[in-house]
Amino acid sequence: MSAAEWTPLATGLVAAVALLVGVLTVRQKSVSDRRAQWWERVQWAVEQTLHESEERRLIGVVVLTELIDTDQPTRDEVRIIDALADVLLAESAQNEDHGDQAAATAEES
Repeated sequence: MSAAEWTPLATGLVAAVALLVGVLTVRQKSVSDRRAQWWERVQWAVEQTLHESEERRLIGVVVLTELIDTDQPTRDEVRIIDALADVLLAESAQNEDHGDQAAATAEES
């Protein structure tokens, strides 16, 4: 084949590669945007779990639970959220113990 015959083939090949790169770039951006949005939701939910209001803390825990069940988090992110949940549960149990002790003390008085 002469150079003139290779030119259309080479042009088509370059166009196909450019198209593939473009599609992969758009797909990667879409995945990245979804993950960023997911992480913003996690941050919001974590903030709710630290709120003074018990109702807001519960909402935060429920939202975190739902976010874990999506296809977005990595294993590491799930472990981080699980660790946070463990801390929150321990803190909640400790607060309930203090509340029970305070109620018992008040009843004794």
